[in-house]
This record gives sequence, structure tokens and C-alpha cells, in this order.
Amino acid sequence: MISSVDSQVVAIEEYLGQIRSHRRRGITLAAQLMNGAEQLKHVGAFLPEELLHEHNDWRETWIQLRSRGCGEQALREFLPEDAAEVDMCQWERALKLGLEICQRRRVEQEQKRQQTLEYLQKILDLRSTGDPQPLTRLQERAQELKSRLLQGEFISTEDIQIYRVFWELVLDAREGRIDEPASLNRAVQINRAFDLLLTLQVVRGQIVPTVEQSGPANPRSRTTAVKPVRRLSVVPSSPAKAVETAPPRLEIAAPATDDRREQQALEDIRNFARKSSESAKQDAPEEEPGALATAQDCLAEAADYVLETLRELPAGQAAWKSHLRHGVLFFARGLAAVRSAGAGQVTDAPQSRQVLRWLQGLVEEPDSVVERQLMSMEPIDLQKLQQLKRELGEKLYELRRPRRINRILDRIQRRLATNIDGAEQNLERWQQVVADVDELVQDEQVAPCHRELHEVLAGSVDQMPTGLLESRSMRKVLAAIDRSVADREADEALRGSPELSHNVQRAAQLLAGRKVVIIGGAPRPRTHKWLQESLGLSELVWETIGEHEATLKFQEIVQAPGVAVVLILVRWVGHGHADDIRTYCLQVRRPYVTVVRGYCLEQLAEEILQQRGDELRVGNSL
Repeated sequence: MISSVDSQVVAIEEYLGQIRSHRRRGITLAAQLMNGAEQLKHVGAFLPEELLHEHNDWRETWIQLRSRGCGEQALREFLPEDAAEVDMCQWERALKLGLEICQRRRVEQEQKRQQTLEYLQKILDLRSTGDPQPLTRLQERAQELKSRLLQGEFISTEDIQIYRVFWELVLDAREGRIDEPASLNRAVQINRAFDLLLTLQVVRGQIVPTVEQSGPANPRSRTTAVKPVRRLSVVPSSPAKAVETAPPRLEIAAPATDDRREQQALEDIRNFARKSSESAKQDAPEEEPGALATAQDCLAEAADYVLETLRELPAGQAAWKSHLRHGVLFFARGLAAVRSAGAGQVTDAPQSRQVLRWLQGLVEEPDSVVERQLMSMEPIDLQKLQQLKRELGEKLYELRRPRRINRILDRIQRRLATNIDGAEQNLERWQQVVADVDELVQDEQVAPCHRELHEVLAGSVDQMPTGLLESRSMRKVLAAIDRSVADREADEALRGSPELSHNVQRAAQLLAGRKVVIIGGAPRPRTHKWLQESLGLSELVWETIGEHEATLKFQEIVQAPGVAVVLILVRWVGHGHADDIRTYCLQVRRPYVTVVRGYCLEQLAEEILQQRGDELRVGNSL
């Protein structure tokens, strides 16, 4: 029997494979349609019937695939609300995110499985100082459960929960907490699940480890130990004295240096808080985490925040100090929250105060500020805890952002460095690169002019395949790269007298003393001047255009007398606006050049010669 998470992973992977396969088919079909559209545009040829049929079949298949996906229970959790309307890229992105979530859940499930194995082994190591039969029967069932877990069988939470409750009741008896309400609740559960005699042995302290722990005893009185038994309407005979064993406590390792010792202590506090949170969540009714579990979570995340700041950021810098200061205050509030929730084992420990003093020293935070934080969570308020947890999550997300950005940049670099055979595979690779760029710009709020992103892409953008469906984010990044390349070219030219290439010289001969219009892009003045002088133009009119700006104003510009050629930078103008501008040019038979890539001098000269070289040469000879 596999877990629900495993079945979700299988369903998502299978569906994701179908979508990717259908997208690849669409990419191939798009290239064929573009070739047919070129024939339609230039010679008026019809689109082939089989191509139209294939497109209709592809469309219907996607509609059916999307409909089945919307009805798939395993996928529904991760799909957007308008899943029936969005495109395949958004489906793929949503399912990839869902797959990551399921993988994390699977890791958490495995961690819980390991914790359960630990609990079961602890139970198997117990012995009874009274009648051994009740404990023996429990251990036989625990051994069977352990064997099933080791064989990889999925076991529901309900089946394993009672063993954790049993172990916690054993701890309650050893620590003298057997008269507390939570312990009474555990005793009732054990009585229902097993038998009364086993419950009596636990609350009397007769269930002990096979190998006793060393350390000072801290038992409660015999009368106290019997109270829960009386509440169960049972009168025990000759109740035994609780076994004198030491309660578990937070053990702090001591590495070589002071900083390492304190950092290790902070890690131990975090791990202890996490385990305590898991234990508290198991006792929560209807799987709703209570104040104690939430407080322990806050303390663990605050410790994580501090540890990641110390590991990830260079010490002494402004960002390091800012994050570490927040971490110290969050850690103090986390300690206060746990203490207020009634768990003083961590907060009252000398190690916690020692770690807090060490952190205060690192950021030179006044004691008074930290003390206010320590008092800020009293009395306990679950709503405040939830707010604290949200604040911590936001700061952790901000702290981890550079690492996420670097991971995506490395992924793009690996994709582009991989040798690919075949146009279809190259197109699919670039579609993945576009998705990565979307994630950087949209999710991580990376600016289109991001320097490291440009360094990763700059050497490969000229190899981008035709037919690539560029997203808005990708177009912005490519526009920023092209502007950077053109501006750098102009800067280098102004510092010296570069020799112009053969193509540039030929284009300059055709355009010398004439007027040229460029629409799109966002050049600096010196780039504008460099292009005008290099091509020998009498005038260069360079107009920018906004994404939602009307194109009517360009009609007068491109149809003005004396314009030799109009250069349309499609990447910045957009295909819809480009069509309008081409229409204006055709109305007066004005030559135009469609520039699909950058606007550095060499690229513009090459496009002018290829698209309008003969026409401009004839115009010069008239």
C-alpha cells in the first residue's frame, strides 16, 4: 500500500509528462504553421489542409487533457482557480510547484516514519517491574508495526499515534507530571487502546527502560502518582514508588571555540523545539496546532533564521547586521512565547540565556530591547503567535532569496551549456530557459537588468531558435541585454576609433546623407549619436513606444517625406504594434526592416543589407 503523497507524486509526474509531450508537439506544429504563414504572407499560398487538421486535433486533445486534469483529485490542490482557461505553461508551472510540495511532504513523511521507528524501539527497550504480560503484548504489536515500517509499508497516522502517546505517558511518569491534564488524557487513551493493567503500571512508574539512565532522581510523591488512577475510577493495590530516573533535558555539545559552542547550542535548541512541536501537534485536537506547538515552531524558525544568517551572509556587512538583529529579537520573542505557553524547559535553561547573550554581543543589541521582546508575548495569545510566525516566514523568505536566485541562475547556465542535437530539442531547452527567467523576474522580483542574469544569457541569445514563444519577462530581459550591448559598443567606440566592418561600410554607403527612423528600444544619447555617425545619416529619428501606447502617432513619423527606411525593433514594439507600423509603411511604399534581435551597429547593418539592400541600392541609383 503506498501513501497518498506517493500516489499524488505518481499522478503529477504522469500528467506533467503528458503536458510536456503535448507542448513539444505544439512547438513543432507552431514552426510548421509559421512556415505556412510566411508562404501565405509572401505568395498568397493556402495553409495545407493536413496542417489545419493537425492543429485542430492538437487543440481538441489539449482541451480533453485539461478537462481530465481539472477532474483529477490528485492535481486539483495545485491547479489555479481558472485552470480551465489558462495555457499549458501555467499548467506546467503549477504542477512543477505541486511536485516540489509533494516531494517535501514525502521527506516530512519519511522523517515522521523515522521518528516512529525511534518511538517503537524505545518501547521495545522497556521492561515492567510488575506483571510482564501487558507490556509483552504491547511490544509484540509494536514489533509487528516496526517490521511493516521497515518493509516500506505505509501506515496511517491513526495506527501509529497510540504508540507515541504511550511513550509520552511513560515520560510523564518518569518526570513526575502524571497528575497533569495532558497526562490524564494520555492515560485515558492508553486504557481504551490496550488494557487497564498496562495503564496502571505506566502511571505507577512500573514501566522502565531495560537500561536505566544515570543521573539524579526527581520523583513525585506516591500520592501524586495515584491521582490519575483514581480519576479512572480504579483503586490500585500497593502502588509502587515511581522509578527514580532523571527527566530528559537539553544536552548542549561543546565544540572547540566559543562561537562554535554557542552555535551548536543554538542548533540543539532548534532541534529540541522542533521535536517538542511535533509532540505537541500529536496531542492537538482535530490536528489543529495549539499555542504550545505554534510557540515551539516560532522558536525553531527563529533559531533557523539566526543560523542561516551566520552561515549564508558575510559577517559585518549591513545586510548581515540587519538580519542578525531581527534574528536576535525573533529568538527572544520565541523564548518568551514558549515560556508563556508553559514549557520552561528550554527557556529557563542556562544555555538559552547564554546563547541570547552571545547573540546580543554579536549585534550589540541593548539588554533593554531584548528584555522588552522577552516580555512581549505575555500573556500567551495564539493570534500574536500566528502573526509572529508570519513575520518569521517573510524574513526567512527574504533571507533565502539570494540562494534561490543563484540556484535558478545555475540551472539556466547548465541548460545552455548542454550540447543539444536537433532544432526541436533546442527549442524545448529555450522554452525551459524562458520559464526559468519568468520565475526569476515574476516570483523572485529580479530586475530585467540583473547583471548576473545578463552574464548567463549574453553569450547564447544569438542562438535562440526562431518560433520561440517569449514571455513578457523574457522580452524585458532581452531588451535590457540588447540595450547594454549597444551602449557598451558605443562607449568603446567613443574611447577610440574602431574600424568598421564590411557590412557596416556597405550599409553606410546605401544610407549616407539620408534619414532613418527607428521605432522601439531605449538607447542612451551617445548610442544614438554613434549609430547616426557610423551610418553617415543626415538624421536619425529614434522613437520609443510603451506596451499599451497607441501606434497612430507613428503614422506621420514613418510616412514623412525623405525617410529612407524604417527599422522596427519587434522585441520592444511587440508584434501587434509592429503590424500597424508595417501597414503605415506599405501605405506609402516605405521600405521597412523588421529587427528581431539586438540593435548594436553590426546587427542593424546586417538586417538592413539582408532585407532591403537591393531596394536601397536601386533608390540610390535613381
